[in-house]
Amino acid sequence: EKFEFADSPKWDRRFEASSNVVASNEEELDVIRKEEAIKDKATTEQLEAKHQAWQRMDHKVILQATNLLQPFINDRRIERIQSVLQQRTKHARFLFENPVNPSNVWACLRTMDSFGIQYVDMVISSGKYKGKAAISQKRGMRTAMGSAQWLTLRNHGSTEQAIETLREEGFLIYASDLNPSSIDIRDIQWPSPSLSGDDDDTASADDDNNNQHLPNDDDRPICIVMGNEETGI
Repeated sequence: EKFEFADSPKWDRRFEASSNVVASNEEELDVIRKEEAIKDKATTEQLEAKHQAWQRMDHKVILQATNLLQPFINDRRIERIQSVLQQRTKHARFLFENPVNPSNVWACLRTMDSFGIQYVDMVISSGKYKGKAAISQKRGMRTAMGSAQWLTLRNHGSTEQAIETLREEGFLIYASDLNPSSIDIRDIQWPSPSLSGDDDDTASADDDNNNQHLPNDDDRPICIVMGNEETGI
């Protein structure tokens, strides 16, 4: 699916009319861009507040609430919930950097949900979206992020901030990039969770030496960066 970046693009019927930008001149469009930047910041803060609130929740309170609600749920539903939770992983997550098309984001979030990926990071930089069409799509991006009911989403103010945060959290960072020096994804020896708990800092996917293989005992979690559909990472 190709998105049109013309000055007078076709309106995306999947979103309400208010999501499609209408500006008669560049000055009006500049005002809209500034308003969008404020909304983007508010969305980032809102998602982060939800994330922090969830992190601060007392496990005892969660257990008490679960025990209180469990009698009102049939056994098959409980078994299904437990089955899904047991297949969730914290070992892998994805970072989306300024994606163009909200439809792609929706599709990726659904796929990640089905594969048990719980955590997703986003970078939605207002300055990266130019033109009437791009602003409309960015509004749709906010809608897509808010629709992920069962995933834990975190929005970062910039790519640099996202990478710094993920490194501080101990993630090995990979990036999807098509260039002659890239390593074929099939040739990467992916780290996997182990019971050893060892944390070997001798190699990482984003090291300057661009190591192709990682130590077998490196069980650090991984994050894969997916860039913009048009411009890449």
